[in-house]
Amino acid sequence: MIHLILHLPKEAIEGGTVYFRWMYSIKRTMGVYKKYVRNRVRPEGSIAEAYVVTEVLTFCSVYLRGVETRFNRPERNEITVDTRPNHILSVFKSVGHPPGKKDIIILNPYDRLKSEWYVMNNCPKVQKYLE
Repeated sequence: MIHLILHLPKEAIEGGTVYFRWMYSIKRTMGVYKKYVRNRVRPEGSIAEAYVVTEVLTFCSVYLRGVETRFNRPERNEITVDTRPNHILSVFKSVGHPPGKKDIIILNPYDRLKSEWYVMNNCPKVQKYLE
């Protein structure tokens, strides 16, 4: 490893920035292509066929309406805000996706007092009652 340190400055001077020599994206793409192989005798045929199928499906999915595809499906953790006119306080309108299963937690008196304080001081509808 010490010998490697001697050659790194020379390689950096001759090769320029690492971005132009970086092989990570190519190796990642080749990993995807290797998963396409079904016939180990002729892997290039399997890769070419699977690549064409993937490209055709991607092209067609852009133009499909009313069908969920990878281009029009909502994000996994997309946060939406409920804008329907109802009587929910503004601090509770944000709807997110919890990570994992839902658990019912009973707050101890101290944490309950803190959460009540938060609602009282951050919700405009409650402000008129506090005044």
